[in-house]
Amino acid sequence: MDISSEVIDVSGVVVDVSGGIVDVSGGEVVDVSGGEVVDVSGGVVDVSGGVVDVSGGVVDISSGGVDVSGGVVDVSGEIITMPAIQPTPPAPIYLDDILSSVQVLQQTEAEHRSVLESIGTLPYEYLKPSLIQWATSGFRNAYPIHQIGITPPSLCSDGQARPLQEYIQFVSGRTIQEHVAVLQSRLPDMVVSFAYTGSVIVIVVSKA
Repeated sequence: MDISSEVIDVSGVVVDVSGGIVDVSGGEVVDVSGGEVVDVSGGVVDVSGGVVDVSGGVVDISSGGVDVSGGVVDVSGEIITMPAIQPTPPAPIYLDDILSSVQVLQQTEAEHRSVLESIGTLPYEYLKPSLIQWATSGFRNAYPIHQIGITPPSLCSDGQARPLQEYIQFVSGRTIQEHVAVLQSRLPDMVVSFAYTGSVIVIVVSKA
């Protein structure tokens, strides 16, 4: 029903919209200055895109929706209470979960310890191809002959967080320099050193 400029009698109540305001049964005020359609059958007021003033409270529905989660809506003297949304409770924590996490971390640390200790025990047959290529290249300085990847977990098995260098000593009981020194003792006429590339440790050699 287009009531942008008319007077409408609904169930004995006169609705005057000549000024763009609809007064329904003394109390509810509907702003229809934009020429909206008002349906008052059954006490329903449709003012899509407008502003509804209900019993002194203003509801802005310009976006086409009203968020009433956890709130109260007063419509024509009736109060409708919407139940509040209850947050999901946190999951329980069991000792078995903690022990399982510790075991996984300890297994990872044991694997990293084995990789680090292998630096000093690399077999000659493994090193031979790289050393031959190094010689062919004219004994370039800092020639890579081996690399390993070690990514520390976010937490160690003792609950502490450690950067790579500290993690190496934690899991193996030695610094990376000490691991490289073991390989150095097997290559007496070469200079063995290392370099970090992110979480990768590159073992390099130079001519003494």
